[in-house]
Amino acid sequence: MKNSFICNKGCYILSYALLILITLLFINAPAQTPDTIRIFELSFKTPDKDWKVRINPNKSREVTLYKEKVSILTTVGSSVISVYKDSLSNEACTKSEKEIADSILHNEIKLLDKDLKSGKFEFSDTKIQKKNKFGKDFYTLSFQTKIISQSVFNGDNVLYLYFPKDFKERHVFYGFMVNDYVAESAVLTDNNTEIINPVLESFKIEGLK
Repeated sequence: MKNSFICNKGCYILSYALLILITLLFINAPAQTPDTIRIFELSFKTPDKDWKVRINPNKSREVTLYKEKVSILTTVGSSVISVYKDSLSNEACTKSEKEIADSILHNEIKLLDKDLKSGKFEFSDTKIQKKNKFGKDFYTLSFQTKIISQSVFNGDNVLYLYFPKDFKERHVFYGFMVNDYVAESAVLTDNNTEIINPVLESFKIEGLK
């Protein structure tokens, strides 16, 4: 789905259906986690070797990392990190980065609203901010979710948008999404969106200093 600024990807937040699909894609997949992942002109370090990595064969602009959350030898949830590359139309790039980010992030909230119709998904505590992490400026959308299936899973989620120094020339920006889910019945395990920090800290764009 496209927002008013005509992003090529258009949707970053993982819906209930997409989270289930990602889980199915990674079930029984062997761990294939290099120390550094390179996709398009972007490279970044993986949080640790326990993550499974999938580069979408049909979308060279997207990579997903997946890790099961285990407590007392039982899987009690999952963590998903997604990294995207996207671009905007020439017309959109006449706007400021803040205006563009606000439009994209508010559009994501609208998409969350549509997901509510399934009756298996709830979200709350949405917050849009500008943050500086590791010397880099990000526009962020954070929110909490509840997925209701055979069990109830509570999730903390943050979407980070990053506009590189050459954004006005290339019209390309990057999205980093972290979804961290834990079963409501789980003990000794909490949500932790900081697991994305190694990715945010280490990512580099070829040709940019």
